[in-house]
Amino acid sequence: MHVEDGGTNAWKDLMQPKGEVEIAFVLGKDLDSASPSDEELVDAIDYGVVAIEVAGSRVEGWNIRITDTIADNASASHFVLGTDRIPLNRIDLTGCTMEMKKNGEVVSTGSGNACLGSPLNAVRWLAETMVNRGRPLKKGDIILSGALGPMADLQPGDHIEAHISGLGTITLNIGNEYMEKSHQAIAEQLDNAQRTATATPQISQQQKLSLDDAYAVQKLLIQERIERGEVITGLKMGFTSVAKMEQMGVHDMIWGRLTDGMELKPGEDLNFAEFIHPRVEPEIAFR
Repeated sequence: MHVEDGGTNAWKDLMQPKGEVEIAFVLGKDLDSASPSDEELVDAIDYGVVAIEVAGSRVEGWNIRITDTIADNASASHFVLGTDRIPLNRIDLTGCTMEMKKNGEVVSTGSGNACLGSPLNAVRWLAETMVNRGRPLKKGDIILSGALGPMADLQPGDHIEAHISGLGTITLNIGNEYMEKSHQAIAEQLDNAQRTATATPQISQQQKLSLDDAYAVQKLLIQERIERGEVITGLKMGFTSVAKMEQMGVHDMIWGRLTDGMELKPGEDLNFAEFIHPRVEPEIAFR
């Protein structure tokens, strides 16, 4: 479950992942009191670090009740620990502030007092609970004390940055291997459609794609042509006129690549059987 700071959490290992930021504690002594005081808790904790927890539910759609998540190991999946080990006397457990960014955008904020008033209260509850269950907390145990703010959904390729004042900053990358395979499969599907002049079902109904995903597929599609000996000769733009946008129901310009295999000579006859519902439009080309 442990992923190094700055490391990558493979997408294939995750299920409906969500990220949250919290303080993790590492015990320097056993905690076997049935009702530990603040002094006993502080004495038992060796240090604290900033942590990212990746929660994941094996229950479809996160449609869970408390018994579902308990049975599912508290929806545990993976976690990242900071390397700056901060003694408790240097941590403002209630006043520290938290910020989590996803791909550079702030998606969660919070503070230490959002965790039961103090993360130390969460450790106390856990210590008491584990004593009552016959498995007291032991020296060396890592304790993820609970989120300091809302969770955020995670997707392939996401970059997570977590900061807690006084404890530092850590990062996590979410693997994109599933989407990379999907990109290649879509590119091969489109290339096969072009080579066989057979229309393919609408891609966006088969796979949710961002604009970046779509351009990644385009790059792989053109690579198929390059591997067959074609050479990139230029670029084309699309939807540059209001009339064309209205006709196609879009609101953004796009671009694509040109190869020498796409060029036709003036007056050259077209083999209609090589095309899929073709359309023609006049425009100005620049070289």
